[in-house]
Amino acid sequence: MAAKIRELAARQRLSAADVVYQKIKDEIVMAELEPGALVDEISLAGRFRVSRTPIREALRRLEQDGLVTTIPRRGTLVRRPTLQDIMEIDQIRGLLEPAAARLAAGRVNADALERIAEELLRLRKSKQIDLAEFLAVDWQLHELVLTASGNTHIRDIVNSLHARMSAVRWRSAHPRAELAVGELLELVQALRKGDGDGAEAAMRKHMLATRENRHKLYQLSTDSPGRDSAGSLIAS
Repeated sequence: MAAKIRELAARQRLSAADVVYQKIKDEIVMAELEPGALVDEISLAGRFRVSRTPIREALRRLEQDGLVTTIPRRGTLVRRPTLQDIMEIDQIRGLLEPAAARLAAGRVNADALERIAEELLRLRKSKQIDLAEFLAVDWQLHELVLTASGNTHIRDIVNSLHARMSAVRWRSAHPRAELAVGELLELVQALRKGDGDGAEAAMRKHMLATRENRHKLYQLSTDSPGRDSAGSLIAS
C-alpha cells in the first residue's frame, strides 16, 4: 500500500496527503466508512503505510469539508448528518439544481446524454434495480447538467454538498429507485428538446420527491424504538 500511495502521488503529481485524503473521502462517499465510524490516525497510518503527518493533514481537510468531526476524548468520527443538515442541504440543492437544468437545456453534451438515457432505460427494464448502478447513473446526469450549465459556482457548491450527503443517499435511494428512474428520464427528454422550462420542472420534481422520501425515512428512523440514528432504518 505504501508503494501504491507513493506511485499514485508521483503519477498524479500529488502529495501523499492528497492521495490519502481522496481515498478516505471516497470511502465516506460510498458509505464504506459509515456515519459515526471512528477514523483513527494510527490505524490509517498503518493501513496506508505512511507517517501520521499526511493522515493528519487529510483528516483536517475532511473536517473542513464537513465529512468528519473531532470529538474530545473520542477521536475523529465520520460525521453523521442531522435532520437539520439534511433539510438545509436539500433546500440549497433544490434551488440551485433546477436553475442549472434550465441553463443546461440546449447546451448539454448530446452523446453523454444519450449514454445516460440508455443506462436509465436498461435499469427501468431490469427486474430489480441495482442501487449502486442507479446512484452512479443518477449522479452522472446531475454532473452533466451542472457542467453544461456553465456556472462553475453552482457546480462547485453542489459537488461539495453532494459529498456530505452521499452516505445518506446510499440509505435513502432504493425505496424509490424505480420512480426516480422515471423522473430522470423526464429530465433527459426535456434536455434533449432544449426545453429550459421543462428541464427546470423535471429537476425540481425529482429533487422534491427525493427530499420528501429522505426526510420521511430519517424521521421514521429516529421515531422507531431502539434506533438512535437514521442509519439503521435508512439502510433497510
